Amino acid sequence: DGADKGFSTEQMGILTVGSEPTPEVGWCQIQFPAPLEAQAGIESDPVFGQVFVAGCTGDGVQCPGIQAQLGVGSQGSDPTSDPDAYTWTNASYNEAHGGDNNDEYLAAFTPDAEGSFSYAYRFSTDGGQEWTYCDTNGDNGFSPDELGALEVNAGLEIGWCTIQFPSSLEGVVGQPTDFVYGRVFVDGCTNGDAQCDGVLGELGVGAAGLDATTDTEDFTWTSAAYNPGHTADNNDEFQAAFTPNASGDFTYAYRFSGDGGATWTFCDLDGADNGFSFEQQGTLTVTNP
Repeated sequence: DGADKGFSTEQMGILTVGSEPTPEVGWCQIQFPAPLEAQAGIESDPVFGQVFVAGCTGDGVQCPGIQAQLGVGSQGSDPTSDPDAYTWTNASYNEAHGGDNNDEYLAAFTPDAEGSFSYAYRFSTDGGQEWTYCDTNGDNGFSPDELGALEVNAGLEIGWCTIQFPSSLEGVVGQPTDFVYGRVFVDGCTNGDAQCDGVLGELGVGAAGLDATTDTEDFTWTSAAYNPGHTADNNDEFQAAFTPNASGDFTYAYRFSGDGGATWTFCDLDGADNGFSFEQQGTLTVTNP
């Protein structure tokens, strides 16, 4: 009523301040691939999912506040009715995606058992309180019949392996040794000059008198790297060096896995065709500087 009669709290105006509405997921989809094959114990190929949020996605910059997850569950199960039955992996924004109004995400996972499974994407814009679930169709609502299909095969079978070179080695405390080479054969995979994906190699060193197969935990295992310079046979070659921290006499062996390290095949100097022999481990003598 103006200032003529003075200020009155009864005549104050009322201002209502509301929060910004949470953006909503308008559409989402498992983009690629569907179906998918993977090997137990080995990280899968990435799975891509796309999401549309009106006025936010698709301008070449990640729409803020979106959470994306890839879930894997038993074949035919419905993640919308039992989300805890799925194993969910956080997906990362794919900066390389463009050309439409969607943001794209990608995630990989490591299955721990063979069998048939289903997978889905889900997206949230409110910190994970509510999720929108996505199948391979995207346009007609979510359907358990249109989930991604996943077949997980047993890991690669190691057919043969060996300590290739050297059979004995000298080292100095605190200094890296020369490379020790190991070779491995997986039928249908190591053949040719390309690396067989999914094979892990490790070089192990233990005290003299220990057996790599029975005293495994007493060996120090070092990841070996694929040697691209090796060709001309059906084996893949790996190489590794290590730095001894004490002088004395030691022994070493190789081991290879085709299932992400769940199981290992141990290798000695005369190859795995006749099994592993303690007497065929490599020998190492380490001196002080």
